[in-house]
Amino acid sequence: TAAEFAAARQQLAAGLAQATADIVRRVEKVLAALHEVELALPQKPTESQAAAVADIRAQLARLVPRGFVAVTGAAHLADLTRYLA
Repeated sequence: TAAEFAAARQQLAAGLAQATADIVRRVEKVLAALHEVELALPQKPTESQAAAVADIRAQLARLVPRGFVAVTGAAHLADLTRYLA
């Protein structure tokens, strides 16, 4: 019914801001962890490091691709932070 729909909409709207803020906090943690990993990687690796650094960068690109929030899903964003630590 219209009343049930309105009640459901109101209930969902009430939690939307908090849910969005929670997701933003998780995304911030993922991006901070990714940044730390990227800072730890040499910009110009030595010849002996080049293959390993390239492999790490490729793994990071697969782990945190463009659109990673939608790909990963809100429930698993904390997993990304753990994987990057």
